[in-house]
Amino acid sequence: TIKSVYTIFVGSGTQTLLSNQCDHRYQKNFRVQSLSIEDGLSQSTVTAITQDSFGHIWLATEDGVNRFNGYEFEVFQQVLDDPSSIHESAAYSLLVEKHKGIWVGTLKGVAFYSYTSNSFKPVQNDKEYTQGRVQALKHISNSFILVGSDYGAFLIDRNSHAITPIKRKSGEVFTDPVIDIVDIDGKNIITTGEELYELNESTNQFLKYSIKNSEQLFKSTWINTLAYKSNILWLGSTDGLIRVDLSD
Repeated sequence: TIKSVYTIFVGSGTQTLLSNQCDHRYQKNFRVQSLSIEDGLSQSTVTAITQDSFGHIWLATEDGVNRFNGYEFEVFQQVLDDPSSIHESAAYSLLVEKHKGIWVGTLKGVAFYSYTSNSFKPVQNDKEYTQGRVQALKHISNSFILVGSDYGAFLIDRNSHAITPIKRKSGEVFTDPVIDIVDIDGKNIITTGEELYELNESTNQFLKYSIKNSEQLFKSTWINTLAYKSNILWLGSTDGLIRVDLSD
């Protein structure tokens, strides 16, 4: 059995904290364990982390995907002439498909790892928007995953793995980079760094999402990440952390 852990990434390595020690009610020092390349981590730049339904911690790095069982790392990297290996070692996002596998956003599109076959399969077609770096993955329904890449966004059918592009209101394929996705009270909001958009799921189109003083805000900063809770939208930007009260 794997203990519940929180993993904090600092500089070139990782540090692991027992979950009960992260509770503010515990007034004692953290017990810290350093996890690095020397411990089997494939590369020091960790870009994403998630925990699957079996308790394993998955870490995306710029040179492989790592699975940590609480004791040791198993590393998944591209292996030439091995179609069961991941098609690209540089990974930037992770998403759990409960009891089935892991979606991995790589430098060259999306791959799916199957628990059953213990193998990876690329989810791609010949369209440019499916082949760039994928930084954002999110379940948006029981049927689809929303994918954000350097060349736009698309939906993946969770069963068939079929791909559907996201379009603008004009009908053109949306080709701006999609950096992050957040759920705001059931609305799927993405950032391109310079704008916010809302996905209209009935038409598979992005519509501009307006917030107070957005024109002034996006003139002076670049948005890298999004978070939302209790009517507060948090924007991680090149100018620091921005708090937006959506109840105003």
